[in-house]
Amino acid sequence: MTLQPWIAALLAAGVLLGWVRALSRRRRSPGAPRPRGWRTTALIVLQLLSAALLYRVLFPPPRAVPAGTLVVLTAGAADRDASARGAHVVRLPEAAAPAGAGAAVERVPDLATALRRYPGSTRVHVLGEGLVPRDRDAPGLPALDFDPPPLPRGITAIWAPARVQAGGGFEVHGQVHAVAGGAIDLIDPAGRRADTTALARDGGFALRALAAAAGPAVFRLRLRDAAGAVVERAPVAVVVGPPAPRRMRVLAGAPNPEVKFLRRWARDAGVELQTSVALGGGVATGDSLAWDAASLASLDLVVLDERALQALGAARFTALQAAVQDGLGVLVRVTGPLDSTARARLLALGHRLSAATLASDVRLDAVATGRPPSPRASTASQPQLPVLTRRALRIEAPDSATLLEDATGEPLARVRNAGRGRTASWLLSDTWRLVLAGHAARHAQLWSDALARIGRAAPLREPRLDHPARAGTRATLCALPAEARVVAPDGATARLHRDPRGSERCAAYWPAQPGWHVLEVGGRSWPFHVLAADALPALRAREVRDATRALAARPARAGDGSVATVGAPGVRWPWLLAWLVASGVLWWLERSRAGRR
Repeated sequence: MTLQPWIAALLAAGVLLGWVRALSRRRRSPGAPRPRGWRTTALIVLQLLSAALLYRVLFPPPRAVPAGTLVVLTAGAADRDASARGAHVVRLPEAAAPAGAGAAVERVPDLATALRRYPGSTRVHVLGEGLVPRDRDAPGLPALDFDPPPLPRGITAIWAPARVQAGGGFEVHGQVHAVAGGAIDLIDPAGRRADTTALARDGGFALRALAAAAGPAVFRLRLRDAAGAVVERAPVAVVVGPPAPRRMRVLAGAPNPEVKFLRRWARDAGVELQTSVALGGGVATGDSLAWDAASLASLDLVVLDERALQALGAARFTALQAAVQDGLGVLVRVTGPLDSTARARLLALGHRLSAATLASDVRLDAVATGRPPSPRASTASQPQLPVLTRRALRIEAPDSATLLEDATGEPLARVRNAGRGRTASWLLSDTWRLVLAGHAARHAQLWSDALARIGRAAPLREPRLDHPARAGTRATLCALPAEARVVAPDGATARLHRDPRGSERCAAYWPAQPGWHVLEVGGRSWPFHVLAADALPALRAREVRDATRALAARPARAGDGSVATVGAPGVRWPWLLAWLVASGVLWWLERSRAGRR
């Protein structure tokens, strides 16, 4: 409910009290000094008139104003012709003053102020890079047209995990604009080149690095053009946390070298591994494993081959499916022929395998899964991996993603979501040959990626930053408890107050300086990185452009831009003048002896 009815009720109550006071004075006065009737009547009328005029001062009646387009100049729009695009042109603080005849364009502190000054605006035409976060939440924002300039040359997008585990790998993806034939390097905190790749035709890139010691770390992207000159450098901030304990179970239908080398990898990677290998006749070697809801809920990933899958009883397979829906990851290694039971259970997990004319011998890339080697790297620098064996099958799962592929791009493993968990089918039979050929790191990377992509997802319990933070611009921190504060690099402390109306438990924070800031909550701390205000201009222009385009793409409200006049708050000063006159007369009459006997 608005304040208007409450103010009206309060004024009405004041008028009634004034009437009761005036009438009671007339009744209780002795016969000689009793006020005359016209005085009491005048007091009653003036009180009512004063209250009505005060109400109109606070809420003036709307007036009809011509509908029109408001042209808003933002950063990068100083030299653009805006006079012919709308009746009113304003510029925000980020926009430079236009030269020549446009120098008199009105400057406003924000978009909300411009909308209040020009209430007849039924459309807003934004010129330049777009609206910054300060102006995207302007109340009463009408339909929006957006006319952005070309993006600057440089890095326009970076996607990297905010937190990684020590000893694990992570990937950095991104996009570059207007650097044809260039390359990009990923430099680790020690200044060494962790990875390099040529830019794709559309400017995309993917790089991989290893997170070493725990703590905040800043990697660097180095963009080079076709001639090798450095175009731009960009920080990639990650928080390296201690490795989280992971639990994995491997079931094999017969003894094979894969289980042995998986045990070695798990020991080196800090993964708690349980194994069970069937020897035939109902005899198995390995750990004594329980198979119930509680034991499956304690696991992150279950790996089993086709013989172990078909040997599962119906009750155990049903329990496995239920655990997948609750978040468990399941990987099925297809190393031999599939009987009808194994095919039916693979289909129940969302994977259909069909025979295909494919070579059984395959070779993997020496680099990260799913990314071809850099064309700029010499052939001698790419180590040759041993030939591995695969089943001549093709995985048919339309809603799945490629988990692993060979050097020609043929999928060797695919993963799909199932409830809160994931399932995967894996066609390689002998990844252990990588270790024997001296490529233990590639073997470890292979299974670390599988565990990361298929294993149970960790719950999101930590506060998060909704978008990259930049000095001088509002940042949004979400998933916050009741009390939180941020410590800046210089030691200054800012307390955060959550939005009580939001379901995401978010709070706004305005960082004043770049560097590592620390969010402190209940004795725990989460560092996050803030970019400098002028860092990565192409990335900033891309972010502002995308956010403004999202505003322009929202459905238009009924009547936007389709009426000749619109309602706007009326002028207050005539009502204020009348109220002052009526209140002055009322004040004089209350204190004078006119009308008293």
